[in-house]
Amino acid sequence: MDFPKKYILYMILFVVIFSYLEAKRNIYYVRKYKEGNPKIVNKLTGLLLLHNVIYFVLYFSLPLLIYNYKDISKNYLIIYLVLFFYTLYSWTSNNGKCWFTVEQNKLLGINLNYGFSDFIATLTDTYPKTAENKNELNIRDKLYWYYIYSAIGITFYLLYLKYNDSEYKTLKIFE
Repeated sequence: MDFPKKYILYMILFVVIFSYLEAKRNIYYVRKYKEGNPKIVNKLTGLLLLHNVIYFVLYFSLPLLIYNYKDISKNYLIIYLVLFFYTLYSWTSNNGKCWFTVEQNKLLGINLNYGFSDFIATLTDTYPKTAENKNELNIRDKLYWYYIYSAIGITFYLLYLKYNDSEYKTLKIFE
């Protein structure tokens, strides 16, 4: 199976598994689903699925891009960068919070300072808190910001190599 097909398969598996676990285990989702308001249930489910797709793309793509460097197109790297810059813009313009998380929290009727349940929070059934605003980031918030900055730098480096090495020889990050 070629890289794009494997990538889509991994993403679908991740999104389905972790969206299902979140919907079944998170007390706030369970409560809203039991209330049975179809408009809220559909919005929550759509946001949860979309958020998990975005999460997978942002946080799991980089190792796959590095590993499959020779098979990745320049266009995909550019799209990946645009998604990162859009994420940073979204967080910065929304007081350091993800728009999707804020909308989910509003629909769930919970404090807006609850963070997105990443795969670790989902597996441990915990409810991470975020900072009140972007000037008071906690360690979890900082780790996400640092990861994004690092991923942007690495992706620019990959693009640099792609544009300057028509043979796409070897990736020299780990040498």
